[in-house]
Amino acid sequence: MIWIICMLTVVVLIAVSIKTYLNKAKSIARIALVLGCMFVATFIIYMPPFLTEYGVLPGLVGNLAHVLQVATVDAGVTEYFDAIISGMGNGPLTQCYILLIGIMHVTLPALSALTAVTVFFRCFSTMELFFANNRRRPLFVFSEANEKTLHLAKSLEHVNCDIVFANSTSDALNSEVKSQHGIVMKEEPISELGIKCKATKDIYFFCISEDEDVSLSNTLQLIKQYAAEEETKQEHIHIYQFSKHNDFSTYIDSADKGEIDVHCVNEYETLIYNLLDRYPLMQYGESGIHVLLHGLSPVNVVALRAIAWCGQVSGFSLRISVVGVDIAKEIDDIKLKVPGLFTDRYDIRFYDCKSEKEIVDTISRECPDANYVIVSAESDNLTMEQGILLRRLFYKLDREFAACPPIFCNVREPAKFELLAQLTTAEANPKRKMNYDLIPFGSLEEVYTYQRLVDSPLEKLAKNVHLAYEEIFSDGPINVKEALKRYNIFEVNKRSNRANALHIRYKLNMLGLDYTEDPNVQPVCLEDSYTEEALDSMSYSEHSRWMAFLETEGWIPAEREEVLAYKDSGISKGRHNCPILKMHPYICEYEKLKDLSLELENKDTTVYDKELIIRIPDILGDKWKVSGTKFNIIKKR
Repeated sequence: MIWIICMLTVVVLIAVSIKTYLNKAKSIARIALVLGCMFVATFIIYMPPFLTEYGVLPGLVGNLAHVLQVATVDAGVTEYFDAIISGMGNGPLTQCYILLIGIMHVTLPALSALTAVTVFFRCFSTMELFFANNRRRPLFVFSEANEKTLHLAKSLEHVNCDIVFANSTSDALNSEVKSQHGIVMKEEPISELGIKCKATKDIYFFCISEDEDVSLSNTLQLIKQYAAEEETKQEHIHIYQFSKHNDFSTYIDSADKGEIDVHCVNEYETLIYNLLDRYPLMQYGESGIHVLLHGLSPVNVVALRAIAWCGQVSGFSLRISVVGVDIAKEIDDIKLKVPGLFTDRYDIRFYDCKSEKEIVDTISRECPDANYVIVSAESDNLTMEQGILLRRLFYKLDREFAACPPIFCNVREPAKFELLAQLTTAEANPKRKMNYDLIPFGSLEEVYTYQRLVDSPLEKLAKNVHLAYEEIFSDGPINVKEALKRYNIFEVNKRSNRANALHIRYKLNMLGLDYTEDPNVQPVCLEDSYTEEALDSMSYSEHSRWMAFLETEGWIPAEREEVLAYKDSGISKGRHNCPILKMHPYICEYEKLKDLSLELENKDTTVYDKELIIRIPDILGDKWKVSGTKFNIIKKR
């Protein structure tokens, strides 16, 4: 009977081992579990013959020694066959028993060797991480190996740094990334790597996961872990948390970040900001901007909100038309989240169509004068199809081809992006202007690269905008280090500063100017253009932009009585605005702002807009030596 029990137990252990090996990630702990199961199985399969021949205690000791010999390929296979046949007879069960012994003699040594190799490489990986952590050059740590992190890692090939992939195995890397130096693969989650921060070394953590909840959890754990370090060390910790939902930033803002530099990166927002900066709205209309959004995908929802504030330029009218099939639900969602856009201040029109033919008819009837078109569908193929359809449509609407709008297509797949990009080059179309063609945007390179994230020109300008405001509100010279600490407190303030930085190009356009990073240009003195009329016009635009930005963030105007009520209640901590309720009294016409601010704060806040305009040369010229990049103001090309 004991022979049958032992054989069945071994079969169960083998089944458990196979399931564990196939269904779980092959970490060292699970490989060790499989090895343990097979070791026990080998011990059990040999237990009856050893007990029969030697008795209980000697048999157990002898069996253990024999199993160790099996694991090291130092034991014979046939020496106990006679004892097995004697105990079980020469039937089918005996043959199965002997087969199991053969399996153990093959599997146990193989698993022992695999475990030894795994332990060796784990120790080697630990030493690699130790050296990477202790070298002086920057360390870049990724939460896992996926398409986005691999693309970001590839962009570091010219940066002298070390790279660590958490929650990954060596087979997760492609050959391009493997060719880089200093790459360490670790199976532990990013928050469990135990990386030590130092006062002389910058460490960049990138929490990029397909599951955004995991990214948020990793970010919060890293913040908690490093917020306990000394301030001089915290300043060298940079954490990038990636989410397509700005609401996630509320959790980051509530955490005690200390001096840790935390960035909440919204992929869609980054794409649209890059698009509006590279292809400014007013470039395609002399006095009026009519933007057509084909569909209400998440990218186009972000575009709608950004264009609403980015297009606030004096002397330019702004209209946004949104056309799509069955977009009623998306429209209701926008109304709920950003009710401020559905007022008379904005000319935003939605056309909910039932078919593609109805879309064509609607555009032909309602939007023939559109001069800026963005197409973003569920897939790259559908986006390209819709883009081509719109290009043909606008050719038909304007037979002279004199006012065909640029059509920007959100294409993510690199191969298709390159295909569309070729259509915009002079070499591919020497006889056609670029703005007749499809212009792709949305590739990984527009977000997931070192140049776009760590070395972002927009982020540099945003910090300088913040420092300009700090100087405006200060009675004397500012402490730049302390001012930058305040920049990192609330993510909504960062987004506001980024929006302000992006809009600088739009304000300069009102004076026929632009800016460039190229040092080999003839710079223009902006102060020469600062007439009283120009300052008033630019200040008006800045207030309109700021007001529109708040409304795209979900803020609504607050009446005087409401301001007094929430100030008295303490919910706003005595402030004239209430972040919890997203209510602000200065969301009002520019003409009313002066009297209202004098009443509520006993000061004229309109001067702040003018002061900011006056400091544009300081912002672009990196007055505070923070960004390391100086932009020159030039005449518009």
